[in-house]
Amino acid sequence: DTQTYTPSPTLTPTDTQTYTPSPTLTPTDTQTYTPSPTLTPTWTPTPTATNTPTETPTFTPTPSPCELADVDTSGIVDNSDVTAIEAAYETRSGDANYNAAYDFDGSGDIDLLDLNFVLDQQMQCVSTALCERADVNADLRVDDSDVDAVDAAYGLSEADADFDAAVDTNDDGEIGLIDLDFVLEQQSVCESVILSGR
Repeated sequence: DTQTYTPSPTLTPTDTQTYTPSPTLTPTDTQTYTPSPTLTPTWTPTPTATNTPTETPTFTPTPSPCELADVDTSGIVDNSDVTAIEAAYETRSGDANYNAAYDFDGSGDIDLLDLNFVLDQQMQCVSTALCERADVNADLRVDDSDVDAVDAAYGLSEADADFDAAVDTNDDGEIGLIDLDFVLEQQSVCESVILSGR
């Protein structure tokens, strides 16, 4: 038996396709553009200030006894105030001649208490009012400087440029002997009077 050698077929390499897995796609959060809502301006009415008047409290000073007793509002308490009270004396609320401004104690009638009030104030207030008038330079005392002021303005009238009405104590439009005498007279009387100014 002869053995025959039969060569085995030669394997020629061939392109072998290898399976390579494709990359796996993992879903990611995708940001999507969502438009924001458009802001539309809306009109809101603004309240308008109105010119509504408000009541402002007013201060009413309490009248001094001298102001109360000066019933004719002449600026001093004198005989004309006493005469006015006497004319309404013994009248009652509701009477034609009754005046509540003369009823100082609020009793509803003008009586002796009201008359005495004015008489008392006449004694106290006249001197104060006269002293204030004689204090022509308004330094709250009646002294030589007031006499000097009248003396310096002596002979002037309202027609003069440097006329000072405060020195014209009797308001006659002239500064003369009456004004000078008045200030000299009040100078001694007013030493003890405390002036509060005009």
